[in-house]
Formats: sequence, C-alpha cells, structure tokens
Amino acid sequence: MTADGPGSAHAARAGADRDALTYAPEGGSLAPDLVTAPPAGYRARQDAARIGRGRACHDRTVDAVLRWEIQERVGIRVEPEVRETQDHRETQDHREAREDPDGPHDPSRPGRPHPRLRAGDRAVLHIRAYGVTTHAPVRAVRVVDEETRGGFAYGTRRGHPESGEVAFLVEHRPDDTVWLVVRSFSRPANRLWALLWPFVQWKSRRTTARYLRVLAGGIDPTLGTMGG
Repeated sequence: MTADGPGSAHAARAGADRDALTYAPEGGSLAPDLVTAPPAGYRARQDAARIGRGRACHDRTVDAVLRWEIQERVGIRVEPEVRETQDHRETQDHREAREDPDGPHDPSRPGRPHPRLRAGDRAVLHIRAYGVTTHAPVRAVRVVDEETRGGFAYGTRRGHPESGEVAFLVEHRPDDTVWLVVRSFSRPANRLWALLWPFVQWKSRRTTARYLRVLAGGIDPTLGTMGG
C-alpha cells in the first residue's frame, strides 16, 4: 500500500481525531469576560496570587510556566508528544537530548526543564490521586508573549476527564508586583466523568491552590515570595 493510500488517509484521520479539541471556543480562557460570561454549558473560574516583584521575577516565572515547571512541581508528570519541525518529526525529549549532552529531561532532576512551549504543542498530563493515575491529553492553544503578561493556555483533547481550557498567565502589574493568574472553563467530558464531577472539581481546586503556592514559594530563590 502506498504512503498516500487508504491506510495513510485512515492514519491521518486518526491522528486528527486524537489531536482535536473537545470544546469550543478555542482561546476562550483568555476572554476578558470569561468569569461573567463563560461559554454556554461551562463553568468558569479565575484564581490569582501575588508571587513576587520586579521584571526579573516576571521574566523568570514566564519561562518556568512555559516549561511546565509548575505542573511538575505539584506532582503532575508531563509527557510531551511529537513536535513538528521544518526538517522532520521528533520528540521533545530527543530534541532536548541533542541540545543537552547530559541527556533528555528528567523531572526528578532539578534544573532540567522541558523546551519552551509553542502553540500547537501536545502533551499528556499524568495526574495521580488516591493510588489512581488519570491520563489527560492536552494541546497548547495559545502562547502569550506581551510586555507585561506571559504564559499559555491549553485545551483538552479526547481522553481528558474534563472538556475545557486552562490559562496560566504571569502578570507584571503597574505597582511592580508579579501575579500568577489561572483562568479556566470546564465541564465533564462524558457521563462517567459527570458522575465523578464533584471529586474532579475538588481535585481541580486543590491543584490550582497548589499551583499558586508553589510559585509563591519561588521556582527560583530570586523570584521572591508572597511578601516580596
């Protein structure tokens, strides 16, 4: 069978289905009126914490957020999927191995971040609770790179227990303080998860609180603290 025959077409469709987002609108977590006017059928929330002060704090925190550091620091294992390049397809770990002679990313070893996220990058988040690991496929739908705000938003893909989007934004405010803002809208992905929804929401709230605390404590000693 040729590379462009039925088998290839089927594989392409399967890949597209696997990559497809399970909600709309894409980028909705960045809408200014998200909390007051969430997408129909979804619940929205916004949480924020002051994490430091100054331009250096902002820049370093944005870099950490774009490398999945806060997820991994709260115990979520991030498994990046294949990233497209101009020349060929490669895993992000293989790319990191070429750039770093010590080998690929290992979350258990400090100071070895993932490559910075780009819009379109895909990953599976492995979230463990009560002895059970949930595998949550996501795709980065927006990367924010502004003078006083940076971060990214990811959307849920097929297999994720939730349907929706989460944005992680680092804001450098006029008073020179730096804040992490987590904005999201979500609903159960299917009937099974609807039955478990109270637990999923409870776990989500706890995880968000940990995101805010881990950054307030500082990814790097130079980032500052809540009282910074």
